[in-house]
Amino acid sequence: MMKRPIPVTLVGVLFILVGVVSTGLHILEFRAHPPTWAVAVGICMVGVLAVIAGLYLLQGQNWARWLALLWMAFHVAISVRDPVGKLVFHAALFVFFAYILLGREARAYFNQEDIGPA
Repeated sequence: MMKRPIPVTLVGVLFILVGVVSTGLHILEFRAHPPTWAVAVGICMVGVLAVIAGLYLLQGQNWARWLALLWMAFHVAISVRDPVGKLVFHAALFVFFAYILLGREARAYFNQEDIGPA
């Protein structure tokens, strides 16, 4: 079994932290400005998806890197309505994460076959 690359570990941990912190901050924000039930659930699910992506990146699940990139692409898309600095920040993060998660070392890690006992 190949050892997990350090950049993949850092991205996984970052996704977990961002998911937990952003969900917590949104919940606090909901107290001051309560959204509709559907909006609140949707926002919280986005944070939960970040945590799921991070946890499974750390476990070497190939689908998790695609979930992480989709999550980041979603943030780029919703940043289009925000100040240009936020859009540029999210786009730069997307490119950086894509470089790490789609690079040679990560591809080898995520696509390795488990040849241990069945």
